[in-house]
Amino acid sequence: MTAPVDIRRWLFALLCLPALATADPCRLETDANVATAHQLVKPDTTIVSYCWFCDAAEPLPLRVNRVEFKHTEPDEVRVIAWAGTPREHSFPRQLLDQAERDGSGLLAEFIRADVEKQNAETTGYSGPNDPYFVQLKKDQFAMRMRHARQDHEMRTWDELIINGDAADSRLLYVPIGGNQYQSLGQQLDCLMGDAPQMVTYHPVDRDSRKAAPPKPFVADVTGKCYDGACPQDVWRVIRDTPLLSDTRDRARNVAMLRAGENLTPLRTESHVSGTRVTVIKDYGKFFVGDVVYLLDSQAEGYYRVWHYGDVFIIDASDIDLPGSGDYCEEDDSCWGKTDRYPDEIWWSKLRRADGSEGWVRDPLRNLDGVLRSD
Repeated sequence: MTAPVDIRRWLFALLCLPALATADPCRLETDANVATAHQLVKPDTTIVSYCWFCDAAEPLPLRVNRVEFKHTEPDEVRVIAWAGTPREHSFPRQLLDQAERDGSGLLAEFIRADVEKQNAETTGYSGPNDPYFVQLKKDQFAMRMRHARQDHEMRTWDELIINGDAADSRLLYVPIGGNQYQSLGQQLDCLMGDAPQMVTYHPVDRDSRKAAPPKPFVADVTGKCYDGACPQDVWRVIRDTPLLSDTRDRARNVAMLRAGENLTPLRTESHVSGTRVTVIKDYGKFFVGDVVYLLDSQAEGYYRVWHYGDVFIIDASDIDLPGSGDYCEEDDSCWGKTDRYPDEIWWSKLRRADGSEGWVRDPLRNLDGVLRSD
């Protein structure tokens, strides 16, 4: 007579295990998922992180020095308002569940009011009865609810902690061969948002033979504007200036340009002696120990840089440059330091009225019209 009782107890126990059956793979809640994550993300490797809400975002490398797990479950939901100030508001987590369940509660009321403000500001209409606007407000409310849920979920998953930075497992990509990287979340049977399952990333070839740029580094800046100052079509000689055969330091003197003479610009080059940047912490593509060189200025704090043969433009405001303030020591915001600005000299190839051509060193000093504001 005990068997039926045992069976009932067994069945009751099965019914009491919904949490085990519905464990969320994204949350690394099971020993198996933790083991898989540890196997795929190991110290001394490079993985990439992807911005799921950015269109065609470029994956960024993360150098893994250590891996640990941290459980984060914020009690509040952040909502960014369309209208009014302040823009960001926080509500208790249970209000999100209540708003989704029956559309009631302070969070639901806030979103409805925000929708009303947005419609009033953009259309000038705030009436309650127009069928079009009634449906529009319903759609906007539903969209805002989805955004609130998504924002909360982005902040509440168990996280991999890599180099001290939180990283969502769904947005981390581990190498699977060649230049292909697969989402860690995908390998844990977890998908989210518009993040792709696969991304292509070309690791930086840190070849020591390509560490330093050529001397000088030559960039074509023909026709380029700086801070609203643009080159004119005709340049005028300010003072007598030698016209040279080429851009070498010992170039032959072709002729002497006389003050008042008009010239036609053909090509302008920036000849740069780059300055080496010491990378003091991992930042984007740059890792501690990398060799990075600042090249010519692009105005407003942007510089061209050389990184193992790859040349691109960055915002250099987080590099501690001489005379710009020691931000690295003040608030640890800088990722790099250098002791000097790059040495940059412009050369311009010009044509005279008689058709002869030659080069002028530092045209900004000796010619008018090289750069002129409107």
